[in-house]
Amino acid sequence: MVFATITGSLVLGAAIEKGRIFPFMIFISLWLLFIYSPIACWVWNVNGWAYKWGVLDFAGGAPVEVCSGFSVLGADMAIGHRRENKKSTAPCNLPLFFIGCAILWFGWVGFDSGSADGAGAVATYCFINTNMAAGAGAIAAITMDYFAFNSFKITKIAEGAIAGMVAITPSCGYIEPWAAIICGFAAGSASFWFMWWDIEENFCDDSVDALGCHGIGGIVGYLMIGLFATTEINPQGNNGLFYGNPK
Repeated sequence: MVFATITGSLVLGAAIEKGRIFPFMIFISLWLLFIYSPIACWVWNVNGWAYKWGVLDFAGGAPVEVCSGFSVLGADMAIGHRRENKKSTAPCNLPLFFIGCAILWFGWVGFDSGSADGAGAVATYCFINTNMAAGAGAIAAITMDYFAFNSFKITKIAEGAIAGMVAITPSCGYIEPWAAIICGFAAGSASFWFMWWDIEENFCDDSVDALGCHGIGGIVGYLMIGLFATTEINPQGNNGLFYGNPK
């Protein structure tokens, strides 16, 4: 239920300054029932087709991250853009922006580690991997920002950290910490360049960059499971490509 609430709140990014709250409450209630719930069952229910297919998703890569990111794109296509594009807008309060990122980081450690359902080795790896990926994502985004635009923006640090945590969400209980660094760096880089393109093209009017951070970052995280998952971390998982299992 908490995951469902978090996912619904991310989709709100497509309606900020464009829609009224009451219609959105109706929409998000129907969305949780007809979009989020089936995807959660596909991935986490033992009878779900994705579960049977062998999909690994530790803490919500598909139901939470990818689902919310691309639902924002769908909602924006339905509602339309604001009159002013994202080039003309900027965060109005940087301290609150960064405090929000810090609170997210704290909570992310909780729901990644908490998805292990107990204080054991897997939960410990989730804790370490989440922090590793967040740090790597932040470093990736600020590095890209410096070399591409010769600037250091605190917003990019926050966005990169969130992208790293998004990517590690489905894989945190299946990969080793060194792989979490690669995962976070890849997600921070991919999200940075997608969000730059998104702003230039005014592709998706999404005030919280859910498509760039959660949609793109979630896809990167899923790919990392296929590459780096290992039963040495979690016997209930599987081995990935680099551990001898190309399937």
